[in-house]
Amino acid sequence: YQSCAAHGIKSIPYNPFSPSLFKFISFRDHRKMTIVDGRVAITGGINIGDEYINQKVRFGHWKDMAIRLEGAAVFSLTTMFINMWDYSTGAVSQLDDFKATAAPETGNELVMPFCDGPMNPRNPAANTYMTIFANAKEYLYLTTPYLILDTDLTNCILLAARSGVDVRIITPGIPDKKLVYATTRAFYGDLLAEGVRIYEYTPGFIHGKVLVTDDQVAIVGSINMDYRSLTWNYECGTWVSSSPTVLEIKTDLLDCIKVSQEVHYSDWEKTSFVKKVGQAVLRIMAPLM
Repeated sequence: YQSCAAHGIKSIPYNPFSPSLFKFISFRDHRKMTIVDGRVAITGGINIGDEYINQKVRFGHWKDMAIRLEGAAVFSLTTMFINMWDYSTGAVSQLDDFKATAAPETGNELVMPFCDGPMNPRNPAANTYMTIFANAKEYLYLTTPYLILDTDLTNCILLAARSGVDVRIITPGIPDKKLVYATTRAFYGDLLAEGVRIYEYTPGFIHGKVLVTDDQVAIVGSINMDYRSLTWNYECGTWVSSSPTVLEIKTDLLDCIKVSQEVHYSDWEKTSFVKKVGQAVLRIMAPLM
């Protein structure tokens, strides 16, 4: 922060540790948003760090995803940022001061940023994902660095697979956190047994949080498929439909699958009894990760 201040950049930490606020220490702002003049925004999984552009190699090739927005949708992200900035600094901003004059919208594309957080009882992120899972007809492809599912999400994915939907999930081939990686693998068995196809990204660590279904709908955001993202973190995503971008996202995921190693149910069955017991314990501990 001192380095930023020396260059005239304003920065503030969200929710720094305080003994008086210990019960809120798990609340983290996990969103990634860059907003320029209220006209252009970039959001997705990409943090600011050398590993995100593969200038520094930590876990093989770092694969990430983000989406660039223009037009009226940008104001939704601006609002998210300003609200958190005001909360963290005590400032009182007028949102209209940050609203750019947008050109008239054309076409039928739907681009809808949304957010979620620990103080939102409606759980929009989890409910959005479950709605998409329930309505998938042909295919459902998604990528997540951490696959730590609750019962509701698991059942929605399994129901889609049982209905004949081609469900494919891409996870990292090289982990950034070994314990979380082991927990992710602990969820493979139930999914593989019902026909869900799982691929581990061989070149390295895949950090993108992306979903696409039926050539119709895609989501790009910061939301991992785990308890922390869906319960404790502030997160954001962008719903995209009726747009050529959906097919571009599908192509990107299929390209990832081409360089990934598929995990088969027969592979999981070979897991030793001791390791399966360990995985069962990790699943019990999963909400704490």
